[in-house]
Amino acid sequence: MAANWRNVASAENAAPAQSSIDRYALVKRHNVVQTAADIASPLSVGNGEFAFTADITGLQTFTSDYAKGMPLATVEQWGFRSAPPKGFSLGKFPLTYLDTSGRQVGYLYCEKGKSSADLGPAADYL
Repeated sequence: MAANWRNVASAENAAPAQSSIDRYALVKRHNVVQTAADIASPLSVGNGEFAFTADITGLQTFTSDYAKGMPLATVEQWGFRSAPPKGFSLGKFPLTYLDTSGRQVGYLYCEKGKSSADLGPAADYL
């Protein structure tokens, strides 16, 4: 019986087989392809902490053109928490809820002439 327990114990402690990750294939699986310029729909990529919006060049080359549709931007979430404009907090921004793939998602939104004027400096900062 002791021999059986030894076999079980050694099987539990055995290291799992290591398999290598094909990092090139992993990254390539998520390649972004943009085939046409559309000022209402620029490409945005990010990871939840940082986002970059690009035009057809993959950069922010045509900012004045995109300003007429959806502006190009680079945003991050840590700066507002670490150094917000005096007197402002994210809690002061009303959320605008939009249907996103069948669920309501809140977005921070400030539009000149439609949103409270006191949100302007913080919205510009964001």
